[in-house]
Amino acid sequence: MESWSEKYRLAHSEPSVVYDWLRTNRESKKPLNSREIEESLLSRDDPIINLGLALFGIDIDTGKQLYEKGDPTIQKAVLSGTIIEEELLSPFWLAEILPGLLANWEIDKLEALMRNRHIPDSVLVDLYRRNKPFAELEEDQWILLCTHTCWNERLAFKRPEDFCDGEAEYRSGECIKAAWRLFATMPTTVEAANLLIALGKKLPPAYPSIIDPMTIMQRWQSPEDDRCAERFEIVRTCLAKLVLPSSKHFKAFEDHQDPALRKAFYMAFQHPDLAFIQKGFERDGEDFLGAVLFNDRAFANSELRHDLEQRCIRSDQEDLWYVLRQRTERMEELHPDWYRQEEQRPSLNDRLDELEDMIQSGFEIQGTKTGDMLSPLLRNTEDVTKELEAIMKRVEEIDLQLTETNGATETQRVLIEMQSKIKNLYGLKLTDRKQLLWGCGVLGLGIGVIIGYLAASIG
Repeated sequence: MESWSEKYRLAHSEPSVVYDWLRTNRESKKPLNSREIEESLLSRDDPIINLGLALFGIDIDTGKQLYEKGDPTIQKAVLSGTIIEEELLSPFWLAEILPGLLANWEIDKLEALMRNRHIPDSVLVDLYRRNKPFAELEEDQWILLCTHTCWNERLAFKRPEDFCDGEAEYRSGECIKAAWRLFATMPTTVEAANLLIALGKKLPPAYPSIIDPMTIMQRWQSPEDDRCAERFEIVRTCLAKLVLPSSKHFKAFEDHQDPALRKAFYMAFQHPDLAFIQKGFERDGEDFLGAVLFNDRAFANSELRHDLEQRCIRSDQEDLWYVLRQRTERMEELHPDWYRQEEQRPSLNDRLDELEDMIQSGFEIQGTKTGDMLSPLLRNTEDVTKELEAIMKRVEEIDLQLTETNGATETQRVLIEMQSKIKNLYGLKLTDRKQLLWGCGVLGLGIGVIIGYLAASIG
């Protein structure tokens, strides 16, 4: 569409239509004579249109005029939006308004700016180095602003395959390096440790390292306050990201006396296998599981995934199960090819659908109809958690019997799947009565099926 006709259409469109157009136009990265169109829209002085211009506009003058209107919400939108992008707006404009925002400690606007992925890298570098205008901040104020940057996508810079802007890559690299240097300069307090943990989980490794991580770790080794020990340990694990996985230092992490470095090894080892999982689990137990679940390569084949799932299911730490579920969903999204080999296999839900049909037909288990066995549970949803705990205990008793028989592989597989389903229900919000009752019914029959398998296995 020609820009003159688009300008006319937008001048007579509803504000919500204009807002949607501004967002779509910005996302498409094909602006149509933006200055003329934005000037026309700005003249309408509609609050919804002004919000769209503040968030998705690309013209410097538009941003300045909106900010100078003095509406706090629109000002926050400008600082949250695309107008402050460095190639579109000189950092000098931010240099004019930042001192006032800091002096008045307008934290909501500062937070919006620090979390904005379009923020100029130079601003983040000055913040991390505590240069002007951030030099006069109190320690807690400075740490708070740095903490807000942990949610900024700018820190997780990844070069696309067709990326060819060397200057932009250099600026981003300087920002990442300045963030890593905080590990060497921050005070060794629990507040600083919390900030560095959040940063360390976000930051990509910087090779060659701009600091000596093994030396810097000594700063975070022996806190005077024992309550800080756990946080300091995580800081050391984050620092280990700066050690090349191919280096001799990294290889030594596997048997290091510092558990922080062993965890770093578990999270980054590139060739995990069953022997690696067995060795790590024998040494560090659930701490090993908590680390290896963040190693993408541990999800690369079904054998490893199945082994980790069994260990998480048997763990007393419920958090491990939820982390496993989240990481599995993420890996399925990032690496669908790792899971294609299992596509032909019927899913657990498909198999449980068959079990549900058996429930409805009144299938008998050891002389007792499933409906009779489950009726107390189905009558009173308030007792669901208590009943599920009883089912879980019964499953564990069956599992023990299976282990003593040294066999029944297929039975144990079914058992693991039923334990998985139980833990899924533990995480279910008790608001969907229909889904909950269906799940409980399937669980009950599943227990019966396991008993049947057990009888056949032992007999």
